[in-house]
Amino acid sequence: MRRLAMIGSVIVGLLVAAGGITAQQATPAPVTPAVPVVTPAPVTPAIAAPDQPEMTPEAVALSPEDSRLAVCAAPIAPGFAPIFPSPYSSLADLLIGSDVFSPAQIAALNCIDNTMDFGAVAALWLPNDAFAAGGGIVSAAGDVTLAGAETLALSSDGGEMAQNQEGLTIRWEAAAESVTLSLCPAVNGQIVTPECITPFGSGAPIHYENTGTVELDHFWQSGDYALEAAAYNAGGQSVDLQTLYFSVRCSQESLFPADGAMCPEEPARVVSGAYQAFEHGAMLWMADVGQMLVLTDDGLARFYTDTFQEGMGNPEAAAPEGLLTPVRGFGRVWEFLGGAEASGLGWAMQLETGISVFRQPAGRYSFTTYYALPDLPERGFSFAVTQIPGVADAYWVQNPNVALR
Repeated sequence: MRRLAMIGSVIVGLLVAAGGITAQQATPAPVTPAVPVVTPAPVTPAIAAPDQPEMTPEAVALSPEDSRLAVCAAPIAPGFAPIFPSPYSSLADLLIGSDVFSPAQIAALNCIDNTMDFGAVAALWLPNDAFAAGGGIVSAAGDVTLAGAETLALSSDGGEMAQNQEGLTIRWEAAAESVTLSLCPAVNGQIVTPECITPFGSGAPIHYENTGTVELDHFWQSGDYALEAAAYNAGGQSVDLQTLYFSVRCSQESLFPADGAMCPEEPARVVSGAYQAFEHGAMLWMADVGQMLVLTDDGLARFYTDTFQEGMGNPEAAAPEGLLTPVRGFGRVWEFLGGAEASGLGWAMQLETGISVFRQPAGRYSFTTYYALPDLPERGFSFAVTQIPGVADAYWVQNPNVALR
């Protein structure tokens, strides 16, 4: 009977849940907490023992053994100072006045990847002879009285044009307490304000005496610039602003002119050579180094010693009609590389011809060399080769914007 009663109770419960029977809702009984509420007793603070030392905060720094300092050593290098640049500046501009390190080296020493856009870097460490770090600037204390009503006067010994390696000297005289200087790139005679460079020292712009000079003696690139000099009174208020516009051109003409390229450090050297065009590239011989330069359409460049001597045989491979089998030194290297197929050159398209080869290092610290072949029979061209020490394969690219004939 008890089991039947239990089954009946279950059926009734299901019917109630389904809405088939309206059940009278019971009022729940009040619930008494199982755990009584405990009021905490007041806590008396502990009294430190008289001999217990007081704990004070300590400064925390990265370990001086940080392995990054072995490569990114600018922050600890002697003769370097931190500056706080605009993210729009380029290292080529920040390094005006310094010819010890290239922009690429300074980028590496600061652990940044791009010399043109280094993003939101809080500080960069530059050599002290760089303009932005205040180097090269000489100021002389003393009162200056200028004729007329001018508060500030700027002058340059180079006029409106300067060579990048020679630079120019800029002088200022102000009937004021101090002067600040800012060098700004200029476009069409207009200052690019976000890219202005102001010398910093101890985290603040440097104020110079009311008369002095600045030697801007090394520019890494050509371009147009403006130097702004602001005069300040004893209360620190600007009372005058003068601007001097000038242009910088490369002292050495580049064999591979391109927008934004660094100025070459040396003039081009002209050497005797020979050239031969192939289906998929070209070969170039340079007499002064006794080397063959093999250029293929895949962008690879390879250098080989010229081992040809008179009396040596030429390759026996027969070229298809309209094409040629290279001979002598070119033929020897071509055959060593595997001939028409394995060399990547294909067959020669014309006889080799003697030419003058113009060769120029891209920069003092660069792995790139510029070449120009202006007197080829069909049309001259220029190209750049980047060769890494210890690596056989180099890389080359032709300048598509320069036709030398």
